[in-house]
Amino acid sequence: GLRKPDSQNVPCLMLTASEEPYRLSEALALGADGFLVKPVSAGLIAAHVTRAIRRHETQSRRIHRDPLTGILNREGLEEAGVRALSFARRTDTPLALAVLDLDGFKRVNDTFGHLVGDQVLRAFSNVLKENLRREDLPARWGGDEFVVMFPNASKHGALRALHNVSEILRGTCLPGIPEASDLRIGFSSGVACLGTTTRTLQDLLRVADER
Repeated sequence: GLRKPDSQNVPCLMLTASEEPYRLSEALALGADGFLVKPVSAGLIAAHVTRAIRRHETQSRRIHRDPLTGILNREGLEEAGVRALSFARRTDTPLALAVLDLDGFKRVNDTFGHLVGDQVLRAFSNVLKENLRREDLPARWGGDEFVVMFPNASKHGALRALHNVSEILRGTCLPGIPEASDLRIGFSSGVACLGTTTRTLQDLLRVADER
């Protein structure tokens, strides 16, 4: 096949001299995103390549983003985390990871309903997006559990960032829902750092989740 693990996310456009239908169908079956039959102009090739890249970027964002909150989902963090971990090990720079659980989220759903619960998740995610560094990687891991990866940050730096988020949440209310006007969002967290016994994303998640 055309797809290998290290190139499966790269758009693939085939240039061929054959117009036989079975050949073209075979190319698509092997993983090509499209094909052009020669002779073809350089401008047309460039236009098709640009279109394939944009289409792939749109699909990638959809696959790797949580549709409710707009931040990374589990798959997105796993993919970005591999790159961040590789860079940290290669450059001998620190890296921290935090596992966050919203406090009393089940009670929110039971008391106010799932629509309010969804708004809580969105509000929490927005605070993370707006108050962490550009290079930090917040993700919704599942349900009311979130994970944040802090590249080039020590445990102290991650804890300081989480404390800042917690303080901001104290003043965050849910607009447009009078019955939940007094509701405030809190979270519990555990932090782990890259080290000799925490070399992988799974290692960091395990250690952070135990704290």
